Amino acid sequence: MCRHSALYIFCIAIFGAALSLSNPSRVSAQISVSVPDTVLGDIRPESVALSVSGELPEAANVRLRFAFDASRIHIKNVTGGIGKIIGCSIPAFSEMSGEINGIFEIQCDSVSAGTGKLFDMTVEILAGSDSIAHIIPDSVFINGAAHEFQSKKGTISIGDKRVKRIAAEGIEQNAPNPFNLSTNFYYNIEDETPVHFRIYSAIGQLMRDYTPFQQTRGRHRFFINVGPGEFGAGAYYLTMTTNKGAYMSYLLCLK
Repeated sequence: MCRHSALYIFCIAIFGAALSLSNPSRVSAQISVSVPDTVLGDIRPESVALSVSGELPEAANVRLRFAFDASRIHIKNVTGGIGKIIGCSIPAFSEMSGEINGIFEIQCDSVSAGTGKLFDMTVEILAGSDSIAHIIPDSVFINGAAHEFQSKKGTISIGDKRVKRIAAEGIEQNAPNPFNLSTNFYYNIEDETPVHFRIYSAIGQLMRDYTPFQQTRGRHRFFINVGPGEFGAGAYYLTMTTNKGAYMSYLLCLK
C-alpha cells in the first residue's frame, strides 16, 4: 500500500541491493557516473548534461536502476542510440520519487557488448540550499536476472548560490497523473513569498489544507502523498496561493 512512498523507495533500493548479492552472475558490469563540478548562476534555467559510462555484455534486455536526491534534482530525459552501448534512442524510463529520495530505471532491448558510454541524461537542478546532489547506481538486471557490478556514484556540486530560475509563476501538471498514492507537482516562484497549497474535490470540497510556508524564488517540487482510502477515485484540484495570485492544476486519483 506504500508503493510510491519514501519508505517504499528505501525498501526497493535495499531489496535491489540484496537481490544483486544473492544472485551473483559470472558477468560483471561496470557503471560509472561522471558529473563535472558546477556552480549554477542566477539568470537562466539550469540543467546538467551527463553521460553514464560502463561495461555491459551483449544482452536481449538490460534494466538499470539508480537512486537520486529527488528534493534537489529532477531527471528530465535519458537517451541512448548511436555511439552508445544502450542502443535504444529513447530507452523505457520510469521514476518513483518520494519527498526526499527517488529511484529511476531505464530499460532497453538493444544492448551491444563493450565498454564506453551507456547513455546520456539531462538533470535539472531544483531550487534549494543543499550544495551537492548524488546519482547512485543501484542495480543491474541482464535478461531479467540481477548481476553483481562495480559502481561509482555521481556527485553534482551545486555551489553556494541557490538556483534561481526566471519563469512565469505557477503550477505545472503533476506526474504521474493519474496517480494512486503519491504524485509530484513542479512549480515556479518569481519572488520570495508565502505559499499556501490546498486540495479540493471536483465539487469544491476542501480535502486537504497544507500549512503555509515561506518559499524562495525559483523552481521547486511539491510532493503529495495520499493515505489508503483518504481520497476516492476521481478528479481533484491543487491550488497554490502566493503574494502574486492564485494558481490551479488538476489531478486524477485512481483507487
